[in-house]
Amino acid sequence: LLAHGYEVLSISLPPETAHPLDGVQYVYCDVATASDDELLALLDGVDAVAYAAGADERIAPQAPAAGFFYRANVLPTQRMARLARQAGVTSFVVYGSYFAEFAERWPELGLRENAGYVRTRLLQEQVAFLEGEGAMTVTSLRLPWIFGTMPGAVPLWSMFVAMDAAVPEDSPIAVPA
Repeated sequence: LLAHGYEVLSISLPPETAHPLDGVQYVYCDVATASDDELLALLDGVDAVAYAAGADERIAPQAPAAGFFYRANVLPTQRMARLARQAGVTSFVVYGSYFAEFAERWPELGLRENAGYVRTRLLQEQVAFLEGEGAMTVTSLRLPWIFGTMPGAVPLWSMFVAMDAAVPEDSPIAVPA
């Protein structure tokens, strides 16, 4: 974004990143606890929002999980989309889940009916679409695992590198069909 001449504002939870990118304005706050007025002030003059806050499938709440994921993902997304629209944002992108894609692509798996996390990720998209209807473009990116690194942070996938390093070089690798 910076290379294309955009001003970039990052709103995220502390702790601050070890090496912030030059040219990015960083604001550290919890959007879940910030007031509507605080968020509207941050969104003032913003054209597009890429929204990636929430809980993912690595969290295992007590059963039933749907209520937890509804409160963690659906309600905050709806609020942020509503506030973005109110602030005049024209494009809102929800960083969704590849599980939502799986639920629609393979309905025979029963993910929509039997997995509270998946059901709420689909609902998260829908509330964002409804909040933006007629006033801002809303897009959902159903992202798979993203592999990368950040200075000072241990990547989530580092456990797989360690597992691979422990396997002798001439060992076969099992890959499901």
